[in-house]
Amino acid sequence: MSTFLGWMPDAAAQAALADLQHRIRAALPADAPRHDWRVPAQWHMTLRHLGDALDDGQRARIDAALARLASRMPAVEGVLAGAQYWPHARVRVAKIDASDPLEALLRQLETAVQDCGFTKDRAQTAHITLAYLPNRDAPSQPAL
Repeated sequence: MSTFLGWMPDAAAQAALADLQHRIRAALPADAPRHDWRVPAQWHMTLRHLGDALDDGQRARIDAALARLASRMPAVEGVLAGAQYWPHARVRVAKIDASDPLEALLRQLETAVQDCGFTKDRAQTAHITLAYLPNRDAPSQPAL
């Protein structure tokens, strides 16, 4: 199972995501590939992928690092910046434009995670997954 750090959106962000998801669904043609739409309880902004399995020691190191980071974390924001289809992952995502404080938080998280012994296995782009697609056929890109 894939393990990652994520951030749950507040009620206002969930409303904006629901609107974006609704507009995407309405704009898709009838013959579009099937989408496995995520529901609000599943929406989260992925902050950092950790890997496919964590042992107890790794989990304890990450928990301690996050506790230290949370004690000095400023308020951060991101702005919903539309949607994209990522064919390499077969997902439709809500893109997030990160504020300077959010970018700083992501850099601090990366440093903390690497200090815990995790290597960076992929580039991280702020996003929220809205739907998974069952195959690699690229869906049409509805204009929003």
